Amino acid sequence: MFENQTRNRATYEIRVKLKSFKPSTWRRFIISGNTSVKTLEVAMLDMFNADFGHMFDLLNKKTQERFENAESIAEAKDWDPATGIDYEKAKVSYFEKRDKLLLTYDYGDSWKFEVDIKNITTDQAAPKCPKILSGKGYGIIDDIGGVWSLQDYYDTPKDKVDPEMIDWLAGGEAINLDNFDNEELNQRMEQYKN
Repeated sequence: MFENQTRNRATYEIRVKLKSFKPSTWRRFIISGNTSVKTLEVAMLDMFNADFGHMFDLLNKKTQERFENAESIAEAKDWDPATGIDYEKAKVSYFEKRDKLLLTYDYGDSWKFEVDIKNITTDQAAPKCPKILSGKGYGIIDDIGGVWSLQDYYDTPKDKVDPEMIDWLAGGEAINLDNFDNEELNQRMEQYKN
């Protein structure tokens, strides 16, 4: 198991930001050190409205360790056992304060999220599920074509967006990329209880 047992009861404060998108779209949240890295990755993607139709992984930039599912590891021809870690066998407590991570989702559209371990504390009980403290922006739209297409959608005046795009997005409803609903997102986080 990839963990630090002394930090399993700690509370991790993490900031995750969608890379290369303006205006800045981010979440700041807390999570228990006892949480699996798999749950961490899935919760972060859910915070940004991913629909989980694609593969994903988390890279520790300093150590070059890559956390992904066992099936991906088994299929990868270039997998290195020294740096490839099954995300179900690792816990958040494995990470150090100030670690910089990179979450990649959908290798075609190549969504990238910068993940910063901001703080680790033991002076309060660790949360039973991830709790979003603050944030900005909606998140991503799966299969739109990645961050560049999302930026194009955001920058296009609403009355100029192709009607076929609107129909494809959400059955005729435009998505407001400035919208951030902390209450709704925190309700969704309850499914990731330890």
